[in-house]
Amino acid sequence: MVLCISGCTSREKSHAQLTNENLQNEVGIMYGNCEFPGGYLMEIGNENTMVVYFDYASETMVPLCTKAECTHAPGDMNCTANALAIDSINNMCVYDGGIWYIKDTTVGSGAETVEEIPDKLVICRTDVTGENAEKVCELDVAYSPGRIILYGGSCYMVEEKRHYDEKGIFDGYLNRLLCADLDSGEIVEIEDETYTKTKEYDLIGFRDGQIYYQYRAGDKYPDGALICLDCDTKEKETLVLEKGRLGSAQMNETYLMYTLKMEDDWKVIVVDLESGEEIANFVIGEDMLPGLYKNEILMSSMVEGYSRYDLETGKAEKLGDGAYYAYFWAQHATGSGYLGQISEDGVYTEYAYISKEDFDQGREAKILTKNGWPIW
Repeated sequence: MVLCISGCTSREKSHAQLTNENLQNEVGIMYGNCEFPGGYLMEIGNENTMVVYFDYASETMVPLCTKAECTHAPGDMNCTANALAIDSINNMCVYDGGIWYIKDTTVGSGAETVEEIPDKLVICRTDVTGENAEKVCELDVAYSPGRIILYGGSCYMVEEKRHYDEKGIFDGYLNRLLCADLDSGEIVEIEDETYTKTKEYDLIGFRDGQIYYQYRAGDKYPDGALICLDCDTKEKETLVLEKGRLGSAQMNETYLMYTLKMEDDWKVIVVDLESGEEIANFVIGEDMLPGLYKNEILMSSMVEGYSRYDLETGKAEKLGDGAYYAYFWAQHATGSGYLGQISEDGVYTEYAYISKEDFDQGREAKILTKNGWPIW
């Protein structure tokens, strides 16, 4: 199977080729959109949706469709990119020679009634072209709101059930962290089911056969906790953190970043996962949202705007004011720039791309969609 990155139409200017054979990833991390060789895979659209690929080299969006002369028009189910999207994909990843995703079989995961609680999680696989979609397994899992990690023929996830009182009114969550076998569907609980008013824990990421996850502050861990699970032995290790209440946590293949609420401040702490050494520790404003990218932390605030911390040099710099943050919301770093959305009248609408140089200078981004649909 071959994927023509630029759409395989008469409008194409260049193309790259990918095959299922060069997608032999040992681990896949599902979390909405996903990294793809040379780009980023995502589902976009408003009334109609499609699966597209943002190509880093050409800085353009192209549909996951290889059909010659296909127009990729909204709602055209002959277009593979459109047809795949009708599965209501809410998570994707590259794993074991293909694209894997969760098929949303629910009427609404945010349901307020007992009748709308989902009772199955369907995991599917498709070729790199978006063709030959097939159901891999159907798990007896209610709903998984965050990351899902595929590794070693197993699926790791946090199951979330909405809990209702005797009057049928929503009053909290039942959470459990589990591992499901992709062949047999057998489920093993890693953390037993607990009832909380808010979400209990989240998967953060994967590295070297180990799953990292976070407990939010609660009865079991008053200040929260970060835990590492060995996928082979199922042994757990609670990571030692600086004293404070744990906020958010993120990681990539190199770094683990977490925030702590101190008495009067929020702190950002970064650990090098290879050496285990702390390489960054600094205070941020209470309204600042730090995002961990490949070699940097990009911090955003409606008041302060953007600032960057370079993890290789240790250098921090202010980039733009709150007005620029209100204009462009950076959601993904490509290495040479940022993919995100722009706002119209205070609401983020169209997708856009901007180079790092233009971003640092506060210039306008390149608009990639119109009314939620790609501009080819």
